[in-house]
Amino acid sequence: MECAYCARRAWVRVRAGLGTLALCESCFGGWARRRGQAFVPQWLNALKPSAHSHTTCPFCKATPETIRQTGLYGCCFCYLFFGVLE
Repeated sequence: MECAYCARRAWVRVRAGLGTLALCESCFGGWARRRGQAFVPQWLNALKPSAHSHTTCPFCKATPETIRQTGLYGCCFCYLFFGVLE
């Protein structure tokens, strides 16, 4: 399967109007930017910070020490910012 724009090997098929387009990785990047979309893995990596990179939760102000002492996370976002604490 060839890319609809540059004839390289297609990487993904996307819906365009009533049909679909086969696009290579570089053409898909340009197509996604024009449509205001981003690669899903890049978006997820930007959304989720690395575990143990924060000293306090920006939403509830809980710290890893208070979580260890009480055994309770302050809010659902603590799991994203601190990961699972032992």
